[in-house]
Amino acid sequence: MNEKGNLAKFIDVGNILEKRRTEVGFTVEQIAKKLKLGENIIRAIESGEVEEIMQKIYYQGLVCQYAKIIGLKEEKIMQYISQDIENINNQHSQKILNLRYKSYIKVSKISLKLFYSIGAAIIIVIIINSMIKKNKVNTNEVIKSDFSI
Repeated sequence: MNEKGNLAKFIDVGNILEKRRTEVGFTVEQIAKKLKLGENIIRAIESGEVEEIMQKIYYQGLVCQYAKIIGLKEEKIMQYISQDIENINNQHSQKILNLRYKSYIKVSKISLKLFYSIGAAIIIVIIINSMIKKNKVNTNEVIKSDFSI
């Protein structure tokens, strides 16, 4: 099933839940309190934006609890989303892989900058140290020449 088809399924489930919620007289706030969630999550479920907020098991559990509260049979709702649940998991897996790769690149860049900074600091210390030693030699020669008879 393509991505549009999956989104349509989620919107259908969301529409079913929203329609039933309003029929039985619940507000989004009341459902959110009963499920101990933010209203934004309930709105996301009702609008079909589930990929952005949860993985498959979490989504399934929420939909089942939500359906119970508003008097729908869980099995009916689960029929609508069962084939699409795997796609949520795949999308999250891909996002996690992308984040890990980006984090690895970021750490690599930071490590490289740190390596160059430490190298530059060591070179500067060596140059300053050699200049100080050279200056001491010159100072000793001046002192010897001034005080020698």
